Amino acid sequence: MKTDIVGTLAEEYAHDYLRACDFDVLRRNWFQGKDEIDIIARDLDTNALIFVEVKALQSKRDPLDNFSPHKEHCLSRAIEGYLDRNKLWDDEFRVDVITMNLDRDMCVYDINHYEDVI
Repeated sequence: MKTDIVGTLAEEYAHDYLRACDFDVLRRNWFQGKDEIDIIARDLDTNALIFVEVKALQSKRDPLDNFSPHKEHCLSRAIEGYLDRNKLWDDEFRVDVITMNLDRDMCVYDINHYEDVI
């Protein structure tokens, strides 16, 4: 299956997962130049702003392995841009990664939520 289809579907699954876990999803696919934030949400329990990177694979490998130092750097630049543009530097925030493995029918069989990864 094409990587962009897997990524789009994974972001949809992550969106639904976050809503089920009491997060208010504010934005999806926010760009700062070429750098992207997959999901921006607010944790309704803590009111913290959450920047979410979504990683998915159609294999048994760990999708977290695809969260490279380069991707972390690009994500950090995008977050800085978002915080600057929206004047939110005083807000509490964190960076989370949601990973998932999909079977050949594109159904999730494993999902993990890693909080405060940067």
